[in-house]
Amino acid sequence: MSSTKEIGTPPPVFNGDTCSAVGWALQMNTYLEMNDGVYNSDKRKVIFFLSRMMKGEAAKWAKGHLKAAISTREFREFDKLISMFKGTFFPKNLEQTAIRRISTLK
Repeated sequence: MSSTKEIGTPPPVFNGDTCSAVGWALQMNTYLEMNDGVYNSDKRKVIFFLSRMMKGEAAKWAKGHLKAAISTREFREFDKLISMFKGTFFPKNLEQTAIRRISTLK
């Protein structure tokens, strides 16, 4: 798609909860893909991604990245930002986390 009008509803603001990070990142990537005409550069993707992280621990993390990007006028490659996000907010052992969640459903 190459539209300049956004499609769908943006993902909710992320607060840094590691239990919801995987799902939030999936929602974010889906939204950006649906709106690739709007978010057609790493700079736009990075700014939008960080702007949806304005609560809790995520806000502190995003603020540091935004300040650095604005002061240097250099925005990281989006893929590198995603890798850093995963390293910071994704559970360290996804398999163990999934087993724990399933066991609490009973």
